[in-house]
Amino acid sequence: MKLEQLYVGNYRVLRDLTLHFERAPSHHPGVAIRHGYALDFLAGVNGTGKTTALQFIARVFAHLYSSDHFAEPFELTYTLDAFAGSNSGNQVQITNIPAEDELSKSQYGQFRYQVGSDKTATGKAPAEILPSYVIIYTTGSEEEWERVLSLGSSEVQDSTPTSAADTLFMLELPGHRPDMRSYDDEQPADEPDPKLLFIRDKHLPLVALCGLIASRWRQMDDSNQAEALASVLKDIQLEALPGFSLRLRAHANLTEPYQLEIIRRLEGAADQIIQSGADRLLLFDMKLQLGKRANSEPSVFTLYSTPIDLFRFLHTLYDHRPFYDPPLREVNLFFRRLNQTAKAEQNDDAPVTDSVDTEADGGAPMLLLYDWLSDGERSFLARMALFALFRADNLLILLDEPEVHFNDVWKREIVQKLDEIMRGCASHAIITTHSSIALSDVPSDDVLVLRRDGKFTSGEEHDAGINTFGADPSDIMVHVFGTLSPNGERSRTFIREEIGRRDTAAALTELSNFVAPGYWRYRIQLEAQSRKQ
Repeated sequence: MKLEQLYVGNYRVLRDLTLHFERAPSHHPGVAIRHGYALDFLAGVNGTGKTTALQFIARVFAHLYSSDHFAEPFELTYTLDAFAGSNSGNQVQITNIPAEDELSKSQYGQFRYQVGSDKTATGKAPAEILPSYVIIYTTGSEEEWERVLSLGSSEVQDSTPTSAADTLFMLELPGHRPDMRSYDDEQPADEPDPKLLFIRDKHLPLVALCGLIASRWRQMDDSNQAEALASVLKDIQLEALPGFSLRLRAHANLTEPYQLEIIRRLEGAADQIIQSGADRLLLFDMKLQLGKRANSEPSVFTLYSTPIDLFRFLHTLYDHRPFYDPPLREVNLFFRRLNQTAKAEQNDDAPVTDSVDTEADGGAPMLLLYDWLSDGERSFLARMALFALFRADNLLILLDEPEVHFNDVWKREIVQKLDEIMRGCASHAIITTHSSIALSDVPSDDVLVLRRDGKFTSGEEHDAGINTFGADPSDIMVHVFGTLSPNGERSRTFIREEIGRRDTAAALTELSNFVAPGYWRYRIQLEAQSRKQ
């Protein structure tokens, strides 16, 4: 999956805007820094429409999955890795802007799509020419995203989804209860298959769990491949996942049949089940689970065919009827801290070992729960796990400022970690950011800068203005984000005032000793030298 171009006619602050995701590389053609996947960053100051552009893309695909028309004018071009139904290439063009000979009011907003050089068709786009999944995560307002994505608005009155399969986010709206299909005993696993996945913060423990399972899953399938999240765990000083638990609450007359079937499968794979009132706590020991997999017994690695399927099925346990509890009550992950001496002896390529810190009395391993990690550690692990979980072809991943709550070390490493996880898969990640450090790891042709001219952002995206790859973050602050100086405004104002106030070389030298090395100290020293003369 690779978006190439998007035209937005009129949506909020965006007016007559064209975004080119497929641009001529500015880096040397002999330098290969991308490994199969596509990655683009939307940058710019607040108010330029970065999040709005991301929401518009999500909104378009939400309607493409469930409807045959869309209100706001757009034109979208992208390529898919492979699909059936066309022998003329894998480029897809979709628009709702009528052709010149089709300007009747009845056709306004109806989808028109073309695959390669095939004849243009109208109506609902077939599933095979759409991304397998669109994944959305925001560190901003989840309520705003839900409102923007809602298909029940007046603009799309006739596009109500036919089932919960169409839009997962609809299940999160208070009081909304889409009609579920009935399930017979012969097809217990045919429950809703959402294609647009909106990941909320409350779902991050499940994302972290399934991402860690996916990391181990793919490493077992390819012994030559390191675990995708090994370096992430090492940064947080954790060993590989020792185990986890799921707290479930099910009622025969209140829980959907397909959810009861998922719970039945989980109980069959659990290593221990503890009854606690109306809840059942399912415990999973990863060593035992790996042994079950080797013996072809039910385990988290064999319940479903892919890690994404595992997540999708478990995620449906969050669905519930109004005024009743969801079946999935709690997800908890168990960790152990890496022994600091052992950690120091491991090189970057070594696997995460089982050498752990121990209790002082008796040497029993210290257990650490996911909830006990800091906010930053949980965020870092879960957001990186999201990439490991959805490491597949033909996916579109939309992330709204994922670096929020990261320290500068993790911001510095986020693109490298993403590259380690995503390399080799034909998917596209589009990320909004304010991080100058992260953009220093991104070629300038992968940075789309939005600038607002008066009331609206229009025309085309702007170039970064410099070669961002390997750039000093302070240069990116100036050229991409438009700051007057990379230094803080207080220090800049204070130093300029002091230079004007101090009239002797000695006084200026005293000031230079107070200021950090860099441009302003150099400037002070030049002034001091001129006073001596």
